[in-house]
Amino acid sequence: MVVISEAYLHYIEYNAVQQALTINVAPITYKQYTFITSSKRTILVFQNTSSKRTILVFQNTSSKRTILVFQNTSSKKTILVFQNTSSKRTILYFKTLPPREQSYYFKKTSSKRTILLFQNTSSKRTILLFQNTSSKRTILVFQKTSSKRTILVFQNTSSKRTILVFQNTSSKRTILLFQKNFL
Repeated sequence: MVVISEAYLHYIEYNAVQQALTINVAPITYKQYTFITSSKRTILVFQNTSSKRTILVFQNTSSKRTILVFQNTSSKKTILVFQNTSSKRTILYFKTLPPREQSYYFKKTSSKRTILLFQNTSSKRTILLFQNTSSKRTILVFQKTSSKRTILVFQNTSSKRTILVFQNTSSKRTILLFQKNFL
């Protein structure tokens, strides 16, 4: 069951990860892409090409941690929601970015997760860095709103595995690449 509102997405519960489905939230429809990696991490990409809204959901089924990234290219608004489904607690939430040329956000949670958000309003490039010191997993998200291309880089320093996901909203094509020792 996936619960989505138009303004926020506070909670997601997804059990049948291998099931292909389309989420209808009137009047918005999201197409879902599901990728299951060897590390039991589920990557869900919800893309609505009409409203140019991209919802990226990173879920680790072992730790039941869900990371949600909302990017609206039309309004240039970035919403980040970090949800732990076991405790149903929202760790961090950014609704809007301050009107500055470069914005940095540093947040260290109780789970030893360090979050860095860098935004350059002139180049319209958003760089999101999620660092978990306990599992040594780094997630890099590069969003370029002008070219409507989303590049996702998942780096696990322990296994040196890099997962790249390229999402192009114009061609509606998703490329998933698994590579070792990339960075």
